[in-house]
Amino acid sequence: MAAGGSQKVVIAALVDTCNQVLLLYGIHRSNRPADDRHPFGYAREIYFWAFVVAFAGIWLGHVTGLVWMDGAASIIIGIILAVVAAHARQLAAPDHGVDP
Repeated sequence: MAAGGSQKVVIAALVDTCNQVLLLYGIHRSNRPADDRHPFGYAREIYFWAFVVAFAGIWLGHVTGLVWMDGAASIIIGIILAVVAAHARQLAAPDHGVDP
């Protein structure tokens, strides 16, 4: 049986993997072409999936007790999430003509 610290690392890695899968799914859905129901396309759907990932990370971190960082580390995590969201926006924007 793994030690408590090792179990937290494994759970954190699984949560990170699930987050990346959700982001990839969001990128896939945002690359769909425009149709009658969505004449401007689906490019902005990536924002919804980035929100889901951010919310899930915060919820899982606090509810399961995986958050062992505070102070400056929380600020760094917030900055990293903002950079990831901005990068996801730039990935979606060129294909659909959405201004960044």
